[in-house]
Amino acid sequence: MSRRKPRQLRQLKHEKVIFVEGDTEEFYFNMLKQRYHGGNVKVKIQNKTGQKAVKLVEEASSWRNNHQNFAGDLYVCFDDDYQDKQLLLASYHQAQRQHIRMIYSNVCIEAWLLMHFIPAQGNLDNWRQKAWLYHQLEQQLKIQNYPAHKGKDLTIQYEDRIVYADRHCQQLTGNQPLNGDVILQNQVYTNFNQAVKAIFEIDQF
Repeated sequence: MSRRKPRQLRQLKHEKVIFVEGDTEEFYFNMLKQRYHGGNVKVKIQNKTGQKAVKLVEEASSWRNNHQNFAGDLYVCFDDDYQDKQLLLASYHQAQRQHIRMIYSNVCIEAWLLMHFIPAQGNLDNWRQKAWLYHQLEQQLKIQNYPAHKGKDLTIQYEDRIVYADRHCQQLTGNQPLNGDVILQNQVYTNFNQAVKAIFEIDQF
């Protein structure tokens, strides 16, 4: 069962704005907002037409410039998605300069979602194959054709299993912070668990 901060501490200290790639991320963060009383968290979809890391960071930076009074934390959430590593690294450095925090999954958010059910063990090459991840999620969620469900809210099936995702993620990454070396590696990775704790100011799920 998730442990939350005492009631008097649930009001987040300041606003958090998260730029995400699409519906899957939006549904997931909105579920977290309900679960962890994140009234100060706003989720903005900026990738409906296929924008990738560089564009997402640029959109977040532009938003900050147009909201000079914003004193909160700004996040971008996106996948490796087999993008050019040098472009990803450039996006990382741009985000660092702009004080934009990055939530990054290699190869995609579905790796994090699958960790709600099973640990990343065995042949980790599979965990960097979208088709394999989709098939595994179809089995766990008891659905067919996972890509056809990406525009639907499936978060009720994840909500009570976040603690397992966190545990499995820690086993995989050791909570390695995101940095340039991580970006350049072709390894299964996500800092989703670390980011969620920071955004919602919780110590444990």
